[in-house]
Formats: sequence, C-alpha cells, structure tokens
Amino acid sequence: MNYRDKNIPMGPYTKPKPQPTPQMPTGTLNLFPPDEGFVRGTIFRGLYEPYKKQTPLRPVPTTERERLLHDVNKYYFALHELRMYLDNFPNDQEAINIFTAFQRNYTKAKNEYEMRYEALDIEAPNLDSAPWNWTVGRWPWEGEM
Repeated sequence: MNYRDKNIPMGPYTKPKPQPTPQMPTGTLNLFPPDEGFVRGTIFRGLYEPYKKQTPLRPVPTTERERLLHDVNKYYFALHELRMYLDNFPNDQEAINIFTAFQRNYTKAKNEYEMRYEALDIEAPNLDSAPWNWTVGRWPWEGEM
C-alpha cells in the first residue's frame, strides 16, 4: 500500500497547496537589544507578547564567569533569531549588517570565555595543548560548572 493507492485510509495523494511568498518587511527592523531579547524569548519587538502581563526575570550574573557565559548565550540567541529571519528574507541588508555585528560580538565573548575557563565546543582555540582542555573541569551533570 502506498500513496498512489486509492484505498489508503487517509485518501489519495494530493499535491500540497503552494504557500504564499513572504513579503519583504518595509522600514527598519525593530529589535530588542540582545540582553532584552534573550530574556523575552525574541529579539523582534513586533513578535513579543508578554504572558499574562508578567515581567520576565532578568538573570543577574554574580561572577565574571557567569557574566561571560551570559554574553555568549545572549549573542548566540540573537544570531539564531536573525538567522531564521534571513532564511526568509535573504536580501535584507540591514539584517545582514546586524547579524555580522552580533557575530563579531558572539565570537569575541566566546573566545574570551574559552581562554579564561573551558572549551564550549570542539572548535575552541585552547584545545591544542596538554592537558587537553576538553576534559579539564567538571561536566555539566556533575553540578556547578
């Protein structure tokens, strides 16, 4: 039994309806700063809707390590949001410029964290000498990193 069989429980195969082409937004992007977007769950002001008028809690890093890791996370989040936007609107030069700026900030924050503490991924620059930095320190499931 396959999709060409007329007797299948879901009915005969039909071609999906064509989706409308997304229209390029007009004007400038209305974005939250990366800190605020990270807390709210989106960097796009037009998409944010507070849940039952609650104010999101802002993380307050208490150590230099937490501050650096927070910087890495907020810029990675902003990059991910813009990457999804650029998948739909690849010709938006303003978004590309903002993406490039966030990418520089992310790389800088990630490199600073990895040079001071430990590798965040397998492409870290400090994995080229002994002891191999990937195995130094506690693992996330062992509690406090």
